[in-house]
Amino acid sequence: MKRLTVTLALCCAYTCIMAQYVVNYRRAADAYFQNKDYYAAASFYKKALNITSDTMAIQLPYTADVSTKTNERKETDNHFMIYRLAEASRMYKNYKDAERYYGMATAFTEEAYAPAKYWYGVALRANMKYEEASLAFESFIKANPSSPWREEAALELASAKFAAAEMREPGMVQLSKLRDGINTEGSNYAPAMYGGTLFFTSSRPVAPEGATKTLNTGQNSLPVTKKATPYINTLYMAQGDPMSNNAQVKGLNLKRPPGVEFGAPAFAANGSTIYITAWRTDDVTKRYSIWSAFKKSDNSWSDPAMLSTIINNGNAKQPFVTADGKQLYFVSTKPGGWGGDDIWV
Repeated sequence: MKRLTVTLALCCAYTCIMAQYVVNYRRAADAYFQNKDYYAAASFYKKALNITSDTMAIQLPYTADVSTKTNERKETDNHFMIYRLAEASRMYKNYKDAERYYGMATAFTEEAYAPAKYWYGVALRANMKYEEASLAFESFIKANPSSPWREEAALELASAKFAAAEMREPGMVQLSKLRDGINTEGSNYAPAMYGGTLFFTSSRPVAPEGATKTLNTGQNSLPVTKKATPYINTLYMAQGDPMSNNAQVKGLNLKRPPGVEFGAPAFAANGSTIYITAWRTDDVTKRYSIWSAFKKSDNSWSDPAMLSTIINNGNAKQPFVTADGKQLYFVSTKPGGWGGDDIWV
């Protein structure tokens, strides 16, 4: 009898530990979302919802969290996490997943999720499903005549209809995805060609930098610790034909300070100077600045340094140098513009 009692006690303790462990998926997801780490947030919301890469389906009833005595999560929690998963997916530009989960959220009746129909249309448009996007925007406008998103939805509707009309008469350009060596794990974006070499930004995994930190989870909540992310944005180059499997991809030999990420390269006309967008990994507000480095006599790059406040007065990013090398265009929130992101020269 004593052995049976001990066994039952251990089983109960194990069940409680496992329940607490899986509850942490939701709490961790909320913490990552609050701290604007949307990729991690999406990953943990999927864990909390029992979504696997094999099925991409949500298992019902949900068992990855314990909210009631019957171990069934409340429907309101289900809706909250699905909508948050859609939001997180959109925020890190994963419109394929955003379309899927906003599509689910369009069936929710709670007022808080009314914008789901609008964002569902945005995701469809981003995925080049223009006819479906038009229907989604029309449905949103009809159902939400006084929504603050109504004007934006009307603009999106016009854009989707224009794109659909353009697609009926395709141009002479055919787009193809580059090979796996370039489009590998992580985000790969902001390409720039110079001297027959493709330069681009990638967040492919590297050795993690820095120590773990505690995320802000709000008052009266247990802390969530975050390991240093291996997904660091920095610059790469692909030598050879980027459309072939023989292109050699390697990191650009720029000294990147710890905790700083680089992206969106632009080159001076003669290749002697590179301009880049820089930001800090742990800065949740994502304040951007433009840095530059010059090529030394041995063809190595100098240490990148931030440009003056003439350029970096506000958020400055996305540099572009004209073909004659005389003008630098960039995007900035500096005072004197029209508001928000403006193009400056």
